[in-house]
Amino acid sequence: MKTFLFRSVIYPLIIVAFLASGAFANSKGTQISVTPQEVDQGNCFVVTLFSPKQVSSAYIEVFDRTVKMFTYSYKWRGIVGVSLYDDPGKYKLIVTLNYSDGTKQDF
Repeated sequence: MKTFLFRSVIYPLIIVAFLASGAFANSKGTQISVTPQEVDQGNCFVVTLFSPKQVSSAYIEVFDRTVKMFTYSYKWRGIVGVSLYDDPGKYKLIVTLNYSDGTKQDF
C-alpha cells in the first residue's frame, strides 16, 4: 500500500468589513469584532457582537451565505467557515441586528 503526502498552498483570505482594526463600536454602544482578521481557506472566524439594546436575532452575511448568530456569555457570536472553494481576496461582511422593538440595523 502506498501512502501519499498531500501538500497544499493555502492563500490567506482577508475578511474586510467595516473593521479596519478588527473592532467596531458606534455611538449607541454596539460593539462588533472579528477574529482573526486574516483567515486561511478551510478555517473559520468568529464575529462577536455586544449591544446595550435588546437584540432578538442577529445574522452575518458573507460569501453569498447567511449565518445565524447565537448568544453566549451575554454576547452574540457567529462562527463562519471559509470554504476551500472561496477565492482568496477581500469580502464584504454585513451584520444585521433585529431588535426586540421591531427595528432592524445593518453594520
